[in-house]
Amino acid sequence: MSTGSLLVPEPVKWTYIYALAGDPSAEAWHRDEWLPGLAKLDGIDRVVAHRTREAPQPEDVARPLNAWTGLVEVHLREPDLLRSVLAARVQEHVGGRFLAVRGLLSTIREEYDLRRDLPAQQHPYLTEAITWKGSPPPAEEPVDGDLWRYVYFFRYRDEVPWVDGEDWYLGHHTREGRQLPGLRRYVTWRRRRDDRLDAATAAQLNGFARYTELCFESFEAWHRATHSHGPRWRMDERHPAGVWTDYQQLFVGATPDIDITA
Repeated sequence: MSTGSLLVPEPVKWTYIYALAGDPSAEAWHRDEWLPGLAKLDGIDRVVAHRTREAPQPEDVARPLNAWTGLVEVHLREPDLLRSVLAARVQEHVGGRFLAVRGLLSTIREEYDLRRDLPAQQHPYLTEAITWKGSPPPAEEPVDGDLWRYVYFFRYRDEVPWVDGEDWYLGHHTREGRQLPGLRRYVTWRRRRDDRLDAATAAQLNGFARYTELCFESFEAWHRATHSHGPRWRMDERHPAGVWTDYQQLFVGATPDIDITA
């Protein structure tokens, strides 16, 4: 007789970005009470927090770079903890100490390391040339030490089917992005859906389609490679209004400010 095997829930992480109220005590609360409190909850194995690194706001960068206070990764032993434990705790403080919290449930490991992996969506477009705003900027020689980590979150427009969004983002945008001069790291995570979340909670805490991280030696290197001297990013002709929306971005440093392992 076969005894079979028990299914072990897959560990995941909930990554959230947050903005705090202007009260100076809110930062101390988040650092000294909220994060250690999360780490003590049953089923949470690790809490990693990054304070936003303040960046200049160049004129050619349309979206704000400093709208968020920080980014936190919460490692969960099973996905349902977002619904059963974390959602209510977050809602208790939104509108008080938290001005806003947005997030994404995903695997712990990135879906693609885009400097090395080749998503299937890129295969039909591999021979397409990239046009640049002038000459591509030269890549700086790698140095040991600090990195500027550019992290962004987005969702696909409601009228854009998921397959179309992924075809454009993975097939075109990341194919162009992997060729940026000076790029040190380029990884992306895809949302793990949880149909047990109610619609409002899902929109707030698991509403993004993806989040992606690029690393450069400096802010200036990021700006040259992505904007002032960057590629003329290809748009999707099927969706002239654009493929993505609700794009949120911030910079953090190379190492976390807080790393608590249960």
